[in-house]
Amino acid sequence: MPGELYTELYVSWGARLPDDDRARYRIGVLFRDERFRYLRAEVAHAIEARLGIKVPWGFEHPKLEAFVQSCSLRDLLNTITLIYRELERHDAEWWRQSIGNIFAEQHLAYEIDEHGTVHPAIDQEFQQNRVSAVAALGSSPRYANAQTAFERVSTELTTNPPNYKEAWRAAFSSAEGLFKLMFPRASRLTADQVDQWLRPAVERVYGDDQTALRASIRQIRALSEWVEASHNYRHEPRSEEPAQPPGDLAVLAISLAASFIRWLVGIDAELQAQSDQSR
Repeated sequence: MPGELYTELYVSWGARLPDDDRARYRIGVLFRDERFRYLRAEVAHAIEARLGIKVPWGFEHPKLEAFVQSCSLRDLLNTITLIYRELERHDAEWWRQSIGNIFAEQHLAYEIDEHGTVHPAIDQEFQQNRVSAVAALGSSPRYANAQTAFERVSTELTTNPPNYKEAWRAAFSSAEGLFKLMFPRASRLTADQVDQWLRPAVERVYGDDQTALRASIRQIRALSEWVEASHNYRHEPRSEEPAQPPGDLAVLAISLAASFIRWLVGIDAELQAQSDQSR
């Protein structure tokens, strides 16, 4: 496509950036658009009411440009979503596309979804995996605590720099909470407990399909290995706090957690259905 900027053609960006002054300036410039002519005060009030922080005001209008250039990264990413909501009656898609372009062109480590929510831009497969896990956990109030724990993954990945260790821990906490919900007599999520409690459950669910049963037994082994790997980054009493894991390793672990969580939710739903039928 003709007309690309020099930096788009010839500059190698390297790793995505957690924050960038030029990106903040470009977001601030969006407030000069005619769409905000009568919305600036509403936007400021929404930010103050939802985030509990002060937006600076001038003589007649809030200084939204100054705000986005000086606020914390967390508040900036939340503000993007709040503004999307304020624009839903006007032109929210324009805002979403503009923010998405800024993220991409300034090589920031975020992406904005169709609902205006900002997520870490690790890769599309990771995001789909993460979203599908949240959706599975959101399928029933029964999984509310596990869902809350898993949603903390995104929070930790959008810190500056990303806190991969806490994101991994959040994923593990979600899986452990779900596991203990399924098996109340399980003390914690360990490899031994997985084999003790999950294997009989899998035999109940897949007992009539020997091929699926054999495959699921191997998946139990994989889950046990994931649990053991995750314990390397859990802080145990009287032990040294582990260092941050490499980003690619943490992303792999969190992706696996999302897959195992979806699988466990499916098994739990089937167990619940079998229990209801036996009553």
